[in-house]
Amino acid sequence: MRNWTEWVKEHLPLHDFEAPAARAMVEEVASLLEEVYRAALATGRSPEAADAEARAHIEDWDALAADLGRARRSRRESATHRAAEWADRQLRERGSPATWMADVLLDVRRAARSLARTPVFTTAVVLLLGLGVGANAAILSVLEAVFIKPLPYPAPEEVVTLWSTTVKRDGRGPGSFPDYLDWRRDNRTFQAMGAAQGMLASITEEGVPVQVQGSRATASLFDVFEVKPALGRTIQPEEDASGAHVVVLSYDIWNRLFGRDPEVLGKTLRLSGEAYAVVGVMPKDFVVTSPWNANDRMLFWTPFPTDVTTAFRDSYAYPIYARLRDGVSLQAARDDMERVALHLADAYPETNRTIRVMVSPLHAVLFAGASGPLVMVLGAALLVLLIACGNVAGLLLARGAVRRREVALRAALGASRARIIRELMTESGLLALAGGGVAMVLVTTGIAALRGFLPSTLPRVLDVAVDGPVLGSALALSLLTSLVFGLAPALQAARASHVEALKEGNEGGYRGWRGRVRRGFVVAQLGLTLALLYGTVLLVGSYMRVRQRDQGFDPNNILTASVTLAASRYDTDEARLAFFQEVLARLEALPGVRQAAAVNRLPFEGGTNARITVEGRPVPTDPNERPLVERKTAVGDYLSVMGIPLHEGRSLEVADASGIRGVVINQRMAERIWPGEDPLGKHFTFGDAEPGWLTVVGVAADVSQWGLEWGTLNEAYRAYPLYPQRTMYLALKTDGAPERLVGEVRRTLLALDPNLPLTKIRTGRQLVSDHLDQREFATALIGVFAVLALVLTMVGIYGIISYFVAHQTHELGVRMALGAGRGRLLRYVLGRGLALAGTGVAVGVLGAYSATRVLRSLIFGVSSTSPWTFAGAVGVILTATTVAAWAPARRATRVDPARALQSE
Repeated sequence: MRNWTEWVKEHLPLHDFEAPAARAMVEEVASLLEEVYRAALATGRSPEAADAEARAHIEDWDALAADLGRARRSRRESATHRAAEWADRQLRERGSPATWMADVLLDVRRAARSLARTPVFTTAVVLLLGLGVGANAAILSVLEAVFIKPLPYPAPEEVVTLWSTTVKRDGRGPGSFPDYLDWRRDNRTFQAMGAAQGMLASITEEGVPVQVQGSRATASLFDVFEVKPALGRTIQPEEDASGAHVVVLSYDIWNRLFGRDPEVLGKTLRLSGEAYAVVGVMPKDFVVTSPWNANDRMLFWTPFPTDVTTAFRDSYAYPIYARLRDGVSLQAARDDMERVALHLADAYPETNRTIRVMVSPLHAVLFAGASGPLVMVLGAALLVLLIACGNVAGLLLARGAVRRREVALRAALGASRARIIRELMTESGLLALAGGGVAMVLVTTGIAALRGFLPSTLPRVLDVAVDGPVLGSALALSLLTSLVFGLAPALQAARASHVEALKEGNEGGYRGWRGRVRRGFVVAQLGLTLALLYGTVLLVGSYMRVRQRDQGFDPNNILTASVTLAASRYDTDEARLAFFQEVLARLEALPGVRQAAAVNRLPFEGGTNARITVEGRPVPTDPNERPLVERKTAVGDYLSVMGIPLHEGRSLEVADASGIRGVVINQRMAERIWPGEDPLGKHFTFGDAEPGWLTVVGVAADVSQWGLEWGTLNEAYRAYPLYPQRTMYLALKTDGAPERLVGEVRRTLLALDPNLPLTKIRTGRQLVSDHLDQREFATALIGVFAVLALVLTMVGIYGIISYFVAHQTHELGVRMALGAGRGRLLRYVLGRGLALAGTGVAVGVLGAYSATRVLRSLIFGVSSTSPWTFAGAVGVILTATTVAAWAPARRATRVDPARALQSE
């Protein structure tokens, strides 16, 4: 095929083919002749005949050159216009797929050439699209994996959890086993209901003891999830509450310990030294998690022991799961369980008079708490996307204004309106594809970076990964953004009066509707950025307040680790106490260990509470009106190890397990239970069943047991025999960096019991950082997006002011010619930017108010309506506007008045 560009250069009498206007004319005419040539080929003509027909369509090259230069010749009298109409008619009539594809490729090639002539514009749009879309897709992938992804069961929306609560609905907790049996028997809305209880066990893996999370389970628990085993069977009804030593394995533990051996059934697995016969293996995607921690995945299931059926009715320790019957709504189930609870309140008034049942979807229980920070981060990412889209729209509008003469020229040459729109939209499509490609790269690298930054406490954090739907959504969002914002300029350009567009001066692009829309986009960007900045300042202030809050202990030089004793080997409270006393004595003998102790709950780990009866006080008839106290058990001087100040009295001693049964309470409990009195020597007891009074021997400082944002609760520390536990945390006070002692501590433990693993190893500082990691994650990421939004907004301001300067050169020259000094001109241009900023601030007030409502759950210790905070955010906006507008403003002061007056 002929090189039409060179052929047009040979025939079109122009003086300077290197000038941009001349090159554009040559390319337009060459493209049109190429279309005529291809259309002739499609009708069956030979290449030679098609070439001759295309060459014959322009009869007078001198007239064409003159008309192009003057831009005044009529479209109806144009020979090239008649050729274009003929070509379009042939294209509509032939309808060949091959020809259609050739046309598409031609459009793509022409669009690519057009974009290549403006590398700065093309790069800016691609990067803006990639950055905005990529950031959103990365955050959306995290949100999808953590929160949106359905549970891996059939009809997961039918799976619920049942909780014990009170008449006042002021809290919730697990159910008691006797209540569970009654709930399962009397309900009318559940097709299956099962009970579970977490169970820690040690296994030996490659010669090293490892602690794994499992569960006691009823046979009906597997009916709730409706998942059949991959091998063997599950727990059978006759094995319920039998203590049978059979175990159902998860796929993971089957793979790790048995190498996916298909003959695993009947083999033995030793859990904490006890032998269990393997009877089944669950599928790979079967996951049951704790309702308190979605990252605690159960790796095995065994039947309940026989004594569970004789548990106290007020012993609330069993998570209950259920599946709704077909067609039963959640509200119907709640009403039904209210009926059952009222029946039990009548039957067992001593324990159930104020107890009710809370029915909650399992998905919401597991993930709702984690959705707040992620949704807020996604909101920040969406604001960045909107700001990036505003910049893209502004760039496309500006390009549309600049290209009005080019489009008018093509129309004068005979290109149809539909053809022009199609070609302009092809350019937008190429920009979208390139932006989507950049977005997918950013998603891939961004998720890899996020996985190392995501809080370990975030549910399903290990499931975060790049997948096809996320990448597809990134590309689709990029296409949608570019095509939507490219459509308006394309339609306007195609509808414009071509003669008027060819004669139009430069300032129409700034003063026309495009200029108003571009300024509107910048104002919107400023408002969104102000809202994001305001929210970021609130979050940073809240984070600093939380960090500065007294947690009640000294985290420096502290090493902690969890130990769970096997019930089979340490079958008495005396044996367990002897073990902990021995291990603490050996640990204190290690070089670098100053002091050692053990406790059942560390700070920020929550706790176990119970109601108390105070000596000499009337006992309320409603048990829920009695004071609620957190119970802790300790071996050794735990308060001294953790640096918890002792305000009055003394610490616990071994003798406190007998005789006076001494306890140490916290300051809050002393002030609430015995206000204005000396608490030392006072007596109380937990519930009614526990014999003997406890004597207060000391008052310690308050510790943030449930979190720094929570108020402190009543707490009581008791000596180990008064509240024995199999799982305890070792706490060591060290002379130097605590991390150096991990190996020695593990060897010391294994020397006492080779089958006992050491888990949850953390320093005191890690205790604090783990507690704050979700708040820190949300604050840091929203802060990053706020900075990104500010930078993008500055780019938008810079673009609109630069555009103003470039298209108002004549006006600036007139002002200088009339005596306006450089300083006055500088203030005039900067004033344009600050006027936009002022409007943006006014718009941003509403956005800032909305931000405080959205961020309310994460705001702590700072006022959400602080005028100083708002003033600071406004100051940042005004400063950023001034910085962004400074360079084009300075450029305006260097305009030559003489040349400016000739610019039109």
